[in-house]
Amino acid sequence: MLEINGDRKITVDEFKRIYLKNNPKTDSIFTRKALEDYLNLFINFKLKVYEAEKLGFDKKKEFNDELQKYRSQLAEPYLVDQSISEQLYREAYARMFKAVRASHILIQLPPSPTPNDTLAAYNRMLEIKSRYQKGMPFEQLALVYSQDPSAKRNLGELGYFSAMRMVYPFENAAFQTPVGGISGPVRTQFGYHLVKVTDTLTIEGPIDLQFVVIPVRPNDTANTALAKISLAYQQALIDDSFSNVVQSFTEDQNSKAKNGMLTNYEPGKMSPEFDSIAFRLKEKEISKPFFSRYNNAWFIVYIVKKHKHPSYDEALDNIKRRVSRMPHANIRSKKLAEHLMTQYKTVRNEKAYAEVVDTLIALTTSKRNLTSDMANILNKPILTINDTSTVSQYEFLRFVFQKLKLETDNMKLFCNEMWPEFLERQIINYEDQILPFKYPEFAQILREYHDGILLFNITDSVVWQRAMIDTVGLNQFFGQISDRYRWNTRYDSYIITLEQKEKAPSVEKVIKKAVTEGGKPEEILQRVQQKLNDSTLNLRIDKIVVEKGQNRYVDQTKLKKGFYRLDTNEGIAVWCYIANVIPPQPKKLSEVRGYAVAEYQNYLEQKWIEQLRKKYPVTVHYDVLETLIKK
Repeated sequence: MLEINGDRKITVDEFKRIYLKNNPKTDSIFTRKALEDYLNLFINFKLKVYEAEKLGFDKKKEFNDELQKYRSQLAEPYLVDQSISEQLYREAYARMFKAVRASHILIQLPPSPTPNDTLAAYNRMLEIKSRYQKGMPFEQLALVYSQDPSAKRNLGELGYFSAMRMVYPFENAAFQTPVGGISGPVRTQFGYHLVKVTDTLTIEGPIDLQFVVIPVRPNDTANTALAKISLAYQQALIDDSFSNVVQSFTEDQNSKAKNGMLTNYEPGKMSPEFDSIAFRLKEKEISKPFFSRYNNAWFIVYIVKKHKHPSYDEALDNIKRRVSRMPHANIRSKKLAEHLMTQYKTVRNEKAYAEVVDTLIALTTSKRNLTSDMANILNKPILTINDTSTVSQYEFLRFVFQKLKLETDNMKLFCNEMWPEFLERQIINYEDQILPFKYPEFAQILREYHDGILLFNITDSVVWQRAMIDTVGLNQFFGQISDRYRWNTRYDSYIITLEQKEKAPSVEKVIKKAVTEGGKPEEILQRVQQKLNDSTLNLRIDKIVVEKGQNRYVDQTKLKKGFYRLDTNEGIAVWCYIANVIPPQPKKLSEVRGYAVAEYQNYLEQKWIEQLRKKYPVTVHYDVLETLIKK
């Protein structure tokens, strides 16, 4: 439909798509006048982008970094299994309404575990589970066997947590285990866990609460803290303000400064005992005193307000962001990779693969690191996808080397274990590369990002920045348009306000004399204070230069030079002194610089467009455009 300089063709479909984006109504907008009006804007836009490419703006690192950022965001939905995504989002939302209290025992795995490492850890966990089933307390097992460093302090207690707070396999085990039950060994990136669920809470949403805390101090007698919290509780039952109780009784200065308030509180931020009590209270209910062994303190809690979780649709954007940051988000890519491997042909070059294994053995044996020259040596294809795309040996070498944090006595076995994950990643990379060819809408939106960034960058360089720094050109331009910027009659005035209206008669004469003598407001105010010798006066003086209609006090005067006492219904005394009436006159560039720069930018842009239209001939095939016109 459109050609620029004989080498850039723009189809009618592209024109139509962008036209509809800017005119999102109905087919009735396809009139000849509407299309022709928009065509001029479209040609100007494409000429600017064409010029940016000719000048190499699309080769700059800043441009490509920004485009790549947008591309990554745009590609993300295409590179995950959407059905799995929806399942994860729905599951996360449902779990927002429940909090699980759990304890765990951890047997760690090394960063690069061998099959023997995995089997040993798993069998150890089964042995621990057997001891629990034979009657050994879970807390004691956690203290003795857990390799979680915090177990020595908390005996494996993790408190309450809701959705998206733990790694996904652990979260699943906790949410799927009944209260009082214990999960089977669960593997995460940290190792194997036994998870014991001790309680659950129904969470309609976050809560606003206040609390009083009395810590048990080393020198207190057994009942000192209990006696104090009991007294606070009795006071809370009769006092209309829980804040008063906090200020009178709480012994934590940090929370006292906030009246003991916690807003939008969710489980897991305080102790398990605190959460267990707080989330079972009703709105406006006060808890009985309770002790928290984690804080070694007594509490009472008052529920100010109970919030409701938003609907699924309202919460979805936040859930998506949180899921994308969680490790289990990889499940979505893994499922897509499994699906794509049924569509795309993949072939591993066994000879090239064996060379990488030998190289890894040599590197680990000699304790050497990768070097950049290995990319030139190990450059044979190790993987071919769909007979068109290849992955070099070095890519697999680098992938395995990053995983290989400990020595292994069977490198070939280790590489075989790593290959499926490497293959999944390469399949996703291949899918990413072909997105513009596989999905036309992706290519179209990416092109719009491409052109939009180029348009911004070249316009900023040619128009916006030039208008800001070209002071000579701006001054010359302003000389041609300065008649558009004129002041009407202005009034150089002082506005004086006095809060104590009853004192107005006794101070007016002093104020009038001081203000007619002129000077800065602070100087006038100082003279008034010295004359009246009254430090209690709440007096304010403002100097302004305004046109009619810009200040309500000036507008109440006769708009002539003089001193005026104004009648107001504001409970204050107000005077206005017009010191000078300034006749109409042209505005200076410094007074309207922002407006002038904007006009200069428009002027530069118009001149630039004229140059581009002369520089690059444009051919429009109106017969093709005609096909869009609604008959």
